[in-house]
Amino acid sequence: MKLKFEVILAEDLGDGDIFYCTPDQDLNEFGDHFDLTGTDQIFIRDDFNEYDDEDNYSILVNGGWAIWFKPGEQVVRLGLYSDLIRVIEMVKEGNPNMELGPNDIMTKIEYLKETGHLKDVNNDDPLLKDDDDLPF
Repeated sequence: MKLKFEVILAEDLGDGDIFYCTPDQDLNEFGDHFDLTGTDQIFIRDDFNEYDDEDNYSILVNGGWAIWFKPGEQVVRLGLYSDLIRVIEMVKEGNPNMELGPNDIMTKIEYLKETGHLKDVNNDDPLLKDDDDLPF
């Protein structure tokens, strides 16, 4: 698996994107010694939050903390959280080289069976058609 970092506008981040940035100290609150410890951080975008009167906007990250951005502010997108979780799972499965193996692809049928949404597999079942609620 190769990582592809890219510089994008913060407003173009999607839910689940992992990104690196230095939050603007004029818009965000920091502790007393932020100049010693730095403010560069890695975040996971959860959701959009709100705009203020000056078109600054906030997004929710890392489980609900809001950070604010000025219009046109850029961040470095590192990847997707779901991809990171898959890498962690591959390491747990004893596959640290991340080579594709029999446990690395879960079909919709396998997902439905595993989660109990489908008891008997019927390939003509409408549940097996594309579904935006499934995680793939």
